Amino acid sequence: MPKLSGINHQRAVKAFQKAGFWIAREGKHITMTNGERIITIPRVNPVDAFTMAGIVKDAGLTIDEFKKLLCGSWANKELISLGAYLDLKIYVKH
Repeated sequence: MPKLSGINHQRAVKAFQKAGFWIAREGKHITMTNGERIITIPRVNPVDAFTMAGIVKDAGLTIDEFKKLLCGSWANKELISLGAYLDLKIYVKH
């Protein structure tokens, strides 16, 4: 399994939002859902690698998919959670 270092909880929330999750509840932990899966992210910095790997697995993502979400590097058709594909289109104004 690829290594995943400790991550700031806010970066993790943004990455999961890119994967289709939204914030359902906030408190000492942030609860997110995509309508089918529920994940809970603790509000600690950094979230340790072991905990983050478990959250990524619960979200239905691989470590590599999650790292791409963190970096914002998406291919035109990148496999994301629930087997859905996301088409990215860039429009240039002339």
